[in-house]
Amino acid sequence: MERLPRPAGTGCYTTDQPEAALTRLGRWEDLYETLEQELAHASGEMARLAAAGKEKSAAYRQHFGNKLTLTAFLSRLDACRVRCV
Repeated sequence: MERLPRPAGTGCYTTDQPEAALTRLGRWEDLYETLEQELAHASGEMARLAAAGKEKSAAYRQHFGNKLTLTAFLSRLDACRVRCV
């Protein structure tokens, strides 16, 4: 991946391509929002299945696996955002 922003040495970044960097940042933020929506959907489906007593069903387990994966990915993105601020 070609890095558009370069570390400026003070915890900030600089770039010669601000429009391209802003577009890429927007795409990452879109990805983050999509992952949050998918996590909310998986959690909602798990709650619905649990209320129906179907915690052992394949669908529940699939949503549980998705929830774990999405949570791990969002945690990594959050860690990056904390370091980059």
